[in-house]
Amino acid sequence: MSVSNIKVQYLEIKEGQEKLIQKLDLILRQLSPDEKQKNVLWTETEHAKFLELVNKFGKNKLSEIAKHIPSKNVQQVASHAQKFFLRLGGWVRKNVDMNRANASEQISQYLTQHGLKGEGLKQVIVSLSDY
Repeated sequence: MSVSNIKVQYLEIKEGQEKLIQKLDLILRQLSPDEKQKNVLWTETEHAKFLELVNKFGKNKLSEIAKHIPSKNVQQVASHAQKFFLRLGGWVRKNVDMNRANASEQISQYLTQHGLKGEGLKQVIVSLSDY
């Protein structure tokens, strides 16, 4: 078996796993509140879509973002956003000396590497300046 065949099989399995997770998530959303699982993990694809939508709509348009991620409701998107931005704030406090002249540049580079750009990037940099 060649390396390219192994890569193709790996990608097919990964895609299948993500589809299964999405189907399970949809089923869980239909259950009563008592039957729901508290934490439903986000797939890499869902997180990438989340970042894309933050870039498009901004970090405060959570209901709009949720409309474009069918497997997640507004509460799940809000929770994910809260955790994501708290982690970014933690990274800034740990790794960036805000008194340095290039602090905004450091933050911008880090956020760009993690998928934020455009309006989403601007909003996050402004909100992180409090750290």
